[in-house]
Amino acid sequence: MLEINMRYLFLFSILALFTGNIMAQNATLVGKVWMDNDFNCFASGADRHLSDIIVAANDTTSGQTYYATCSNQSGFYVFSIPQGSYNISLRLPHDFPQASFCQNQVFRFLAASQVDSFDFFVTPSLSCAQLKVELASPGLQDCGNGHYWMRYENTGTITALNTQIYLQLDAQMSLDSADIPFTNLGNGNYLFSIGNLGIGRDSGSIAKLSVSYCATLTGQNYCVKAIATALNNCFSAWSGPQLQVQASCFGDSILFTARNIGSVNMLVPPRTRVIIDDVMYSPTIGQLDTNMVDSFWINTEEGKMYRIEMEQDTLMPRINGGPLAWAAIEGCKTDGQGFFKVGHFTKHYNDDSNPAISYDCQETVPALIYNNKKAETKGFGPRQYISKRIPLEYQIRFQNIGPTIAQSVELIDTLPNLLDLGTLTLGAISHPFAEIKLTGQNLLSIHFPAINLPTQSANPDASFGFANFYVYPRDDAPLGAVIENRAMVVLNYYDTIRTATVYNTIGENFIAVLNTEKPFAPELALRLYPNPVTNGLLNIELSGIEFSSLGFELLNAFGQSVFRNEALTGTNMSVQLPVLDAGIYFYRLSADSRPIGQGGIAVK
Repeated sequence: MLEINMRYLFLFSILALFTGNIMAQNATLVGKVWMDNDFNCFASGADRHLSDIIVAANDTTSGQTYYATCSNQSGFYVFSIPQGSYNISLRLPHDFPQASFCQNQVFRFLAASQVDSFDFFVTPSLSCAQLKVELASPGLQDCGNGHYWMRYENTGTITALNTQIYLQLDAQMSLDSADIPFTNLGNGNYLFSIGNLGIGRDSGSIAKLSVSYCATLTGQNYCVKAIATALNNCFSAWSGPQLQVQASCFGDSILFTARNIGSVNMLVPPRTRVIIDDVMYSPTIGQLDTNMVDSFWINTEEGKMYRIEMEQDTLMPRINGGPLAWAAIEGCKTDGQGFFKVGHFTKHYNDDSNPAISYDCQETVPALIYNNKKAETKGFGPRQYISKRIPLEYQIRFQNIGPTIAQSVELIDTLPNLLDLGTLTLGAISHPFAEIKLTGQNLLSIHFPAINLPTQSANPDASFGFANFYVYPRDDAPLGAVIENRAMVVLNYYDTIRTATVYNTIGENFIAVLNTEKPFAPELALRLYPNPVTNGLLNIELSGIEFSSLGFELLNAFGQSVFRNEALTGTNMSVQLPVLDAGIYFYRLSADSRPIGQGGIAVK
């Protein structure tokens, strides 16, 4: 047993004062997690402590695992656990830069009433910045003004240089104001120039964004996306294929485009499905070489939601964006009154596990409800099925409905055993200086110790807040298992409000399968090459149909025509395109004014 470091004596006295009888029965293990910047495996002047890092203590006899987190205030983790033999280990989040350990999986026998200590040292193996951005809204009412909160930080090992955040709003939204300066880039895109961003939890900040919009229908979905970049961001360690998909609406048709943006060719075709409301089919997508594009069109039906999902390589780390590449469109084709079905969008996972990318997809509601908890992915059917390959994102909303200012707000959540607490990650929050603690087997606390929240009657616009967090289901969670959860909102340490219970069911193959699709011209054999186009010359080969004249039109990502030729002849021809910006474009082919084919090409 290592000798207890003198710097813990004060902490132990505080523990003894407040834990009383528990200390007499349980063992105590305390320590810090250090970023070992000078590579000497002990605490020194160049090192800094890490916060919000999960430490796990696994009882080697019972198999029970206990958890603790490092406080961002003191830097300590503390276990108060029964006597026993334990393996103590760090659970670094998946969005942490590559790192090694001076020592991990430490064995300890802890006797009743014993106090022991152990410090972990994380050695950086990369000298780079790792940006993290989280974006969320506590809800959007049907029409008017809404708010998003954007939390960003640098979890890397050096200062992030020239940090920028790109914000892409829904096409029907506009950004009215923000706590930090921004530049309007047009077409719903905005740029926040943050500058250099230091390292660690204290480098982070929260910005409030105000937007204007007006939904056609209650339940209409709005998706917002944020991407954080830096000049010296960590390079991806993933060297396999990586899929990127896009969905574009063109009147009564939707074009789905897939591209391999990875550095190597795919060895097998990707598993792909198109979901239409509550049913799906599996289109044929070939294996894609690096930078290769494949696409297909479908004719839309009135009011339906269309979504494409492509499974990433099973070996791809979560930090690179697994497990799904997805894109979706709601209300592409409306009925005669301009209406469409709602409520299907958020049945799905609508985010990205890459820490530098964040989505927030919200369905509008008539009124916002606080002191409540919700699962951002609703799931399918009455049992609200989800796949255990995706994380559950929970949001706890709170509001001060009492008579006096709430100096403190604490969110307490006993997490179900079906969740892998080692994957817990804090998402977007509405107020700074949140302390996140994970104690015992599954008790989560998110504490705002000095929030000074005004009352609803005095200042309704400032009387509320929220916190989002992510956690994956356990790998061994059985199919059919129900994950139920509720939380407590505690104001001023004693006023307690319990939220309603939310639930999801672990499942697979819970979407009905269709076996048909509607091609534009099933008899047509069509080839366009090279793809991507590198010198402006595009070759078109087609067979299987008869025609006298062929029309070719090229559109950009916004549906604007950039090139048209209605006088092509023959079955093997070359088309000289104009000078175009690099990117993805969509083409339409018509034979004797009859549409026969559409697709996507890339231009370098």
